[in-house]
Amino acid sequence: MDNSSENLNSNQIKNYLKNLEARISRIETYLKLEPGEEELREKKEPETIRESTEKVDALEFHIGQFWFAKVGIV
Repeated sequence: MDNSSENLNSNQIKNYLKNLEARISRIETYLKLEPGEEELREKKEPETIRESTEKVDALEFHIGQFWFAKVGIV
């Protein structure tokens, strides 16, 4: 009995995923999006934000390490 219930659940899951994929495809077609287009856009934005944050952190570190010491001496 466990085998048949596992098989039934497996088939239900497969059908649900097929239906979900079909719904997503219809939405993408309606919105005139290429499949995966949104994923690419989301991946690019955090990288550019991260890069700009790293630049700001590097500048703050440079100022703190070198310029505050020189100002302190003066």
